[in-house]
Amino acid sequence: MNALKFISSNLYATVSTQKPSPPYIFIRNAAKVDQFPKPMYRQLLILQSLSFKLTQSADDVTVGGNRQAYSAVCGIVALAEGDINVPPEPAITSDDYDFVQQLNLTSFSDEWQKMFYTNDTPKKVYNTADEAGQGKKGYEEYCADWKKAAEQLLTTPKPPRLEATGISKLTPAQRKLAHGEIAKLARKAIQIKKPIGRLEKCKINPATAAATVKTAIYGGNAATADSTTLVTAFGADPENTARGTVCEAGSGNQRVKTVAAALACLCMQAAGGGSGNWQSSTCTKKADGRTGWDSGNSAPKIGDIQTALKGCHKAKAKEATVADIGSTISGVLSQIEAADADGYIGHYALTGCKGSKGNGVCVNITGYRAYPTGTIAKVLWIHNIQKLATELKNETKPRRNLTNRTKCSN
Repeated sequence: MNALKFISSNLYATVSTQKPSPPYIFIRNAAKVDQFPKPMYRQLLILQSLSFKLTQSADDVTVGGNRQAYSAVCGIVALAEGDINVPPEPAITSDDYDFVQQLNLTSFSDEWQKMFYTNDTPKKVYNTADEAGQGKKGYEEYCADWKKAAEQLLTTPKPPRLEATGISKLTPAQRKLAHGEIAKLARKAIQIKKPIGRLEKCKINPATAAATVKTAIYGGNAATADSTTLVTAFGADPENTARGTVCEAGSGNQRVKTVAAALACLCMQAAGGGSGNWQSSTCTKKADGRTGWDSGNSAPKIGDIQTALKGCHKAKAKEATVADIGSTISGVLSQIEAADADGYIGHYALTGCKGSKGNGVCVNITGYRAYPTGTIAKVLWIHNIQKLATELKNETKPRRNLTNRTKCSN
């Protein structure tokens, strides 16, 4: 360039559109810049970079200006690449527990076993320790389990798993010897079963966890980028609804109710309207929304949305942990900036996420400033992933502890 302008004083704020006041420093011959002393030269370079920044309106989104927001939201897409790590059920099943109690009861002496049964024909099992004449002997805690085992031993043939042990072929002396060790195992099983009984059945399994994530990304009845439609992404075809309206996050239809819809609002260029609309890529070279979204005249193109989904970074095929899910959502929430009463993901300048240069290429979260938590609860593609992480966290620790206790008892 023939002349470089450096602002030496009276620097104005970057939010201002007024021209700077003099004085200026002009260099008529850029080739002679090296004649300046090095300290002054460095200062001039700093001032030069500032002057370039100041000449660009703060209202304009830059090319690739939504790249960070795109990457953060794509983190949710990456969660769907592998399985979700769901806390294991405690490693003792009801069948295992019943088998241990059957083995325990069978290893008792014949006289001990007789006390569980009536003299009726066919034999029946006493309902309580008192009925069996064994009240107030401390057996109350075990009575229900023993009763169940005694009833199972009346079946013909005997339980196959029990018969496979060969315990029925032992002599009384051998059974007595074996009983000492079997009784220890039975007591250990009871200790493990108690806390298991207090646990609610796990509400989450790998299939339901994966479904939660995929619904948040693609919408109901869609599980991949290719199966995503405008209806699954927005709840209903946006048709010619204004972009600024469609790009409001919420649970209603024709709104940003999925990750797919969010990427449309972050990445799609504007079509029509001339230079007043943003018509360059705001996300990445691949996810450039090049077909464009002619706000108020047509819906966004599903092909561009699918391309943006496919352009998301891929996670290695591994199980996503509670920590992975939590950090992903934290990354999305960190992209929200409050302005006026609302929150925005992506570039926002003045009024709404309309796709125009002076407004915003973004997702609008209405009412965010006053009530962030309650507002996010209505943004289901974020909230439902948060909820999944919370449920997994609440269930993981006690179940893992019980599983470890069970392994130690083997």
